[in-house]
Amino acid sequence: SSPSRTFSLDPGSIRAWGGISAMTIHGLLNGWLPDRAAATNRLAEVTARLEQLDREGQHTYNAKTVDAFLKGDVGAMLQVTRAWVDRHRTPWALGAHGFALMVNGHYDESAQALELALRLSPRDTLRADWQYRLAMAHFCAGRLSLAHKWARDAALVNPGLRWPPVHVAALWHMGERETARHLMAEFIARHGVVTQEQLRRRLPGETPDFAAARERMAQALSAAAASAALR
Repeated sequence: SSPSRTFSLDPGSIRAWGGISAMTIHGLLNGWLPDRAAATNRLAEVTARLEQLDREGQHTYNAKTVDAFLKGDVGAMLQVTRAWVDRHRTPWALGAHGFALMVNGHYDESAQALELALRLSPRDTLRADWQYRLAMAHFCAGRLSLAHKWARDAALVNPGLRWPPVHVAALWHMGERETARHLMAEFIARHGVVTQEQLRRRLPGETPDFAAARERMAQALSAAAASAALR
């Protein structure tokens, strides 16, 4: 049964609260829930309930990670996901930890965690998201060809995922402007233009190196979008 159906039958269901948490954060990130304040309040309620029901469970760690993410507290994200991996060395935990490592500027460790998550669960429902995270880790580290590969694979696995198109930014910086322009036009037709606010929400973190990488991505995507608009 669906998470919402399970919850309606059993308010003490850990799985139901976890499902609500997962669907709410994906709804926010992919533009399906326009009321961000209401969704954020809902997630805070979910986190509190999960801590009561199962303090050391995976759904609880995930909810706490999401809460820190929405607050832009990347230090807390790293702390929570490190504890999560120590307690539950699962693909889900590794994928979350890989993202936390990346937004804190630990790109090589991030790539290792995300590659392991993908190896352990190659057909996971979060596969495309993990691939985008891995692409961003490579982009930040200056490994543009790998950034392009992983992000392009992610876009093919799940075209509906509203991640910033890392592969477009990588191609732009590699000098492959015509291909970047074409892919940017495809992205805009599906998702719209990527704004600075969207980038900061999807990729929080203000360490100097990471902030500079995010700005490089923003500049590339803006230039690619402008080029696409001229055609």
